[in-house]
Amino acid sequence: MQASFSDIEKSIQNQGLLQLFSYTSQTTTTTTYTRSQEIDTTSENDITQDFFVKDTNRGQNVALFYDALFGTFAFLPWPTDMGVAHACPLRHLPVIAWSVRVNRNAPVRETMPRELHERIRSLGGSLLIAAPANSYTVSRTVAKGMPGGCAKVGFGVRGTFLGNQNHQALYHAVNSRRHKVAQVWINFVVR
Repeated sequence: MQASFSDIEKSIQNQGLLQLFSYTSQTTTTTTYTRSQEIDTTSENDITQDFFVKDTNRGQNVALFYDALFGTFAFLPWPTDMGVAHACPLRHLPVIAWSVRVNRNAPVRETMPRELHERIRSLGGSLLIAAPANSYTVSRTVAKGMPGGCAKVGFGVRGTFLGNQNHQALYHAVNSRRHKVAQVWINFVVR
């Protein structure tokens, strides 16, 4: 049915201009959950538990702990200077965190503090090898990997820090037989 101009005019007078047009909006919220590859099957003897973590809308790294005495799970915020290794065997290795303070677009010439280097040596570590970027996760507030312009040299960092965002990189301390003995997190903190 075609409306004439006079019909439209009457509708505007009777209903008002805003009533002739309608606007609708639809918002879709998508929530993604990931599942541990360590738990693929359950049996009738397994105990499961539901839990919820408050969404802070900032992202958070948490460590999941199981209390065998009470049979409950607990979450502990992960330290800001550590990410999370994906492989379960790596998570059981000792963790060493080294923070390097840098200025924007400035030279970097840092050597690992002696106590951290000695700790790696005491674990049998003789070399640091970069972990593949897809083998770990960092907080959303930092960039993953060695920052542009910088390189790890032995047990130190050299180069020019290019950028203005904090960075975090995971290295594996390995022994002479190339077995991993520790996680070493190198954090670049912009002053």
